[in-house]
Amino acid sequence: MAAGFIVDGMMEKLIVQKICPDAPVRRADLNGKDVTIAAMATKMAPLIRSMKNCYPVVIIFDREERAATAPQLCNTLKDELTKHGIDPASTVIAASDNMIENWILACPRFREQYEYDGVADGCNGKARVKAALRRKEEEYHGPTKGVDLFHGLDVKGAVTNSENFRQLTIVLNDHCPWIRRKLQEPGVVGA
Repeated sequence: MAAGFIVDGMMEKLIVQKICPDAPVRRADLNGKDVTIAAMATKMAPLIRSMKNCYPVVIIFDREERAATAPQLCNTLKDELTKHGIDPASTVIAASDNMIENWILACPRFREQYEYDGVADGCNGKARVKAALRRKEEEYHGPTKGVDLFHGLDVKGAVTNSENFRQLTIVLNDHCPWIRRKLQEPGVVGA
């Protein structure tokens, strides 16, 4: 059985459709710093059940500005899903720190091309990606430019710049051929 995905929104859905074209993808459309993990679990449980021909169901969501760490949020979501009758072994959960654009900030090619030398994790990634592109007189739109930037990630290099992205590659390595392939590509590692 192949993996299925539940993601936050349109940009994440388009990314997964591009890197895993045969995988079913559902949008939770429920996230933000004020949305409780319990509410997310309530919305996601039926989506997980609807993907009965998928194993595992990979859930990717943004930490946003929540006080808990990304790993804490993943554990809490797993616990909350269990309360809805979801087998913890049937899911793989990853949370970006703070948003998916933070993983773009970790890419050495992005850092070089857009002269970005700041942190990758724990900041407002979208604002920093937009600012970096503006310095080069480029516009940022998540569902277009964001998807292209993510698809072009130097995964091996990004794991050296982001502990959070490294954790993503660990949990998805067995379920995502794109990540496995990208980790085997030759190239410059680090920034």
